[in-house]
Amino acid sequence: MVYRGKPSRSCSCCRKRKLKCDLAEPSCGQCLRACLVCSGYRDTTQLRVQDESYTARQKAIGHRIEQLPRSLKVSVDDKARNAFFFHYVSGFSRTYDVLESLYEPVNSHLGASLDAVSLAFFAFRFNHARAAQIARVRYSKALPLVNQAIKYPESATTDPTLLAVLFLDLFEKMTDERTRGSRAWMSHVKGGLALAELRGKTKLTTYTGLRLSIRLFVNLVISCACADIEPPTGLNKLRSDLEPFVNKHDPKWRITCLVLRYTFLRATIQKNALDDADVIYQAKQIDSEYVTVAQSMPHSWYYETKHLEKPSERVLEQHYIVYSDHLVAQTWNVLRATRISLNDLIRKHARLSILSSTDALHYVCESDAAANIIDSMAYEICASVPPFTLFDSVDMSDDLAVAVHRSRCYTLLFPLYVAGTSASHLTNIKRWTIDQLNYLSTSVGIQNAALVSQILNTAPWTNPWVVYNMLGGYAFAA
Repeated sequence: MVYRGKPSRSCSCCRKRKLKCDLAEPSCGQCLRACLVCSGYRDTTQLRVQDESYTARQKAIGHRIEQLPRSLKVSVDDKARNAFFFHYVSGFSRTYDVLESLYEPVNSHLGASLDAVSLAFFAFRFNHARAAQIARVRYSKALPLVNQAIKYPESATTDPTLLAVLFLDLFEKMTDERTRGSRAWMSHVKGGLALAELRGKTKLTTYTGLRLSIRLFVNLVISCACADIEPPTGLNKLRSDLEPFVNKHDPKWRITCLVLRYTFLRATIQKNALDDADVIYQAKQIDSEYVTVAQSMPHSWYYETKHLEKPSERVLEQHYIVYSDHLVAQTWNVLRATRISLNDLIRKHARLSILSSTDALHYVCESDAAANIIDSMAYEICASVPPFTLFDSVDMSDDLAVAVHRSRCYTLLFPLYVAGTSASHLTNIKRWTIDQLNYLSTSVGIQNAALVSQILNTAPWTNPWVVYNMLGGYAFAA
């Protein structure tokens, strides 16, 4: 703001004597008549008054900015917790969305478990050695807090306690490099099952209680499948308790229940309780139910087939399939990978029966049919990969976009291994899957992709569940 008045140019002598100055040059007439030395006239441009508040404010802000640190120091704990929340609570998968309503301050058993698993996840995702060390320390602090909580019924049956146990199990899946049947690898899910029995059915009437119990059921089923052990008897009871409260038509629920049946079948085979014909029969029964699930998927779960005009190294057969999101794609690939495992059982036991049975031709047909299903499922797995790898649309300078892209691509590693190790040598599937795994390693930055590629190249007979465990199992799945 500028004041636009006309200040007087009179000399100082006239102003003091309160006379009207005639402004004559070089000296005014009043000074000459009074024999005074005229002081001259002031420059009125120097008297213009301006509002300097904006300039002063900007100077103050600039001074304040200079005092702030150039970069805010965020602790590794905060970084880890933020990464965990984005992946598991509000972003990539929302597997543990109930954490938002249950989160408690540090020093609680849930807070301690969250700290441990967050750091373990951060260490794995960003190859952060320091975070891995801290995670172990936090895990050792969380264990006694959780053990103390489960001693008393009033705390043992609460939602935060069950979630804390699930976090400890998640920690083991992320960090345990021991054998799949190790005590620690199964201890937390078994402990969670004991808590579920204490909690009873009343906890299933709330959203949080139901979500936690379903997650426990899924984790237990997959843990038993990975460890190649017979599921505990309480698992079937938990399933029957859950059934009145779940959507029985939900594809993920139906597939998980079929995985449970598959796991029971494998455990029975290990006890030599079935002959080859029985194994084939039961495996075909389960496989037929997978077909039923595939044929009755919700409309939103169906995929669209895209065709290419010219070949691409990212596409196996000049066409690929697109899903509504990565969660649907992953569920379809779980179905295909399990069908491959079932038909691998059929093929194996059919080949054994060819030599010992009087009806060798029948078992040759069984083996060939199983091999065809395996190749068909492997081709479909390969067709699900290009939407994740074909287009370089991810801004590699955007850390968040890169993290999400890697998480989505990580879910491809296990089905790619299953497809590559099981498909017929008459196909080019093995070679193609190795190439895609190498691409995911070098271009997307997924370190474990190179390890899976190496196993597929040098030891393709490795049990797929061993590879699944090595990849962290359901810890990094959607």
